[in-house]
Amino acid sequence: LMWELDGVIYEDEDGQHNRTISKTYTLSLNDKSSLRKDLRAWRGREFTDEKLKRFELKNILGAPCQLQIVHSKKGEKVYADISGIMSLPRTMPKPAGTQTPVYWDFEENEIGDGVWLMIPEWVRKRIEASETYQYITQGQPGHLTDQRIEEIQTYKSYTAFRADNTVTDADIPF
Repeated sequence: LMWELDGVIYEDEDGQHNRTISKTYTLSLNDKSSLRKDLRAWRGREFTDEKLKRFELKNILGAPCQLQIVHSKKGEKVYADISGIMSLPRTMPKPAGTQTPVYWDFEENEIGDGVWLMIPEWVRKRIEASETYQYITQGQPGHLTDQRIEEIQTYKSYTAFRADNTVTDADIPF
């Protein structure tokens, strides 16, 4: 997940933009998962069983929050890490973002589509290193279970990639 930091500006050839910060999660809403703990803090309340069943990660796109950021030094580098997330006070106006919110998912999108190209390159590289991506593009299952492979085969990114990269008799020059 990435957040835009309102008022923390950088400038490039396209103009001024708010800086972003990210945190990597395992896609799990288990009681002990970091994602669930952070979502609970962001919402300011626990999920009911019914809300948890219907929760869609894309629904948090553009939702405001406050982040607590801690800077730590490792060697010569200083890193900014998110240590806490909480809801925005009701009296605080929602900040206007400078960047378009982006949601990309193997299930709903195609590799290389317009949304894919909006993802920062360093994030695309992490996705490309995943077993899911490797299975879709190379057919290499890695440590994927048979059940996970069957699930991936229903994804839009899988079916689109396989359709675009199917060898036919017309592709064989002899």
